Amino acid sequence: MRIKLIFVFLFAGFSAIAGEEFILSKSIVKAYTSCFNFKLDDARGYLSEDKVVNKGNAFRYLIENYIDAISLIVEDDPIFYKVALSRRLKRIEALQDCNKESVFYNYVLSDVHLQWAFIRIKFGDQVKAVNELRLAAKYNKLNKSKFPAFVLNDKNDAVIQAIASSIPPKFAWIGRQINIEGKIESATAKIEELLLFTRINRQFYFLHSELNLIKLFIEFNLSSNLLESSDLLKYLDDKEFDSNILKFYLSINLIKNGQNSTALNLLNEISNNKNGIEFSYLNYLKAEINLNTKLNDANYFDVFLVKYKGSSYIKSALRKKAWMAILSNNIDQYKFLMNKLLSEGSENTDDDKQAMLEAKSKLIPNLHLLSARLYFDGGEYNLSLNQLSLVDIKLLRIDEKSEFYYRRGRCLQRLNRLENAQSNFNSAIAISRFSNAYIHAVACFNQAQIYEQLHDKVQSEKFYKMVLETKLHPYKMSLDAKSKSALNRLNSSN
Repeated sequence: MRIKLIFVFLFAGFSAIAGEEFILSKSIVKAYTSCFNFKLDDARGYLSEDKVVNKGNAFRYLIENYIDAISLIVEDDPIFYKVALSRRLKRIEALQDCNKESVFYNYVLSDVHLQWAFIRIKFGDQVKAVNELRLAAKYNKLNKSKFPAFVLNDKNDAVIQAIASSIPPKFAWIGRQINIEGKIESATAKIEELLLFTRINRQFYFLHSELNLIKLFIEFNLSSNLLESSDLLKYLDDKEFDSNILKFYLSINLIKNGQNSTALNLLNEISNNKNGIEFSYLNYLKAEINLNTKLNDANYFDVFLVKYKGSSYIKSALRKKAWMAILSNNIDQYKFLMNKLLSEGSENTDDDKQAMLEAKSKLIPNLHLLSARLYFDGGEYNLSLNQLSLVDIKLLRIDEKSEFYYRRGRCLQRLNRLENAQSNFNSAIAISRFSNAYIHAVACFNQAQIYEQLHDKVQSEKFYKMVLETKLHPYKMSLDAKSKSALNRLNSSN
């Protein structure tokens, strides 16, 4: 009944405004679809077509913002960021002059501000990102109040709720600032209902790429669920996941789960099927895949460092090039590259922050620990364990001892030898408590996941809370967000 009601309202909404400022034309739909396939030149072409037929169509501001948002997020170009900021202001001013009685007026404003929240986070402007999120929530709330049956209200509402549900206690002021609360389960349910709506009503099926992107964003970035390779691979056979933006997002998480060859195939498909965007970051990901599987980067890091216009991942790329120097027993080259990263790139990402921390420490990684890490990232868990068996624990520094037990625990966890994995995580947690905040937090997190898998709610909650209590480390924000989400989920299951 809900779906039918929504359909009637939405259809009426589109019909009523055709010929006014917001016109959902075929060219607008094609431009939108092109954005999610990284075909930005095509999107611009469709916008030009629409301007001839539907002069003054306000939807072009939304599509133009999508084009800028995608370019900024994947290219990280600081010069273009300044250009896009001026465009942002002009677009918002233009949108505010559009038909305020349209069902799309507040919806589009909410969408634009939500996109800019992610852009500002990307460029390290968290304070203004919070304000963008506040404005997105404000306009979405206005539209829900004015048009409560409008189906698309749930899209941005789901994203905002998911973010709110994952805010760690330390940053609770963000939730108060934007005046929202939320639960992951509620956000996920809204997206699933919208996906069902687009499947039933095929004229709105063009929304499926964005809706599935939100679904993956929640599942991979905000949910604490333990993802298996099968959870990722199932999406590859789903026709709804045929857009380049979904292939890109899946490839990142396939790499994290050791499915490197599958990820590489997806990245190659994207490289051969895009336009209007350089996308140098693909070279970084291909370098990671080669490093994980062949213990060398096939020069992709060098290509990335030459072509990339942004500042993110520069430190991380130099750090991983330094790792290859360790594998070649070239300590001088390792020191040179780690010293170089101190003055190059930014610390906008967790990996860049960790690279900076390691560079400042001046410590040389243990060859077998490093090899074990790379084999694990390559999905070769037994080879990783073999490398760990070559380690003389008595010769390790205390921070290396905690890493040793953590990496062994992760391999055993992947091999489903959970009891042995837990024993190693306990050792890592005990040793790292005062020596390695990141290892302490991530070992607690994986221990909590195992207990949740074993349906031991009390122990699972205990270790998720320990993650939140861990002192500052480069990955604290992301681990805290997932732990907060897990605790919310566990408490809601009472």
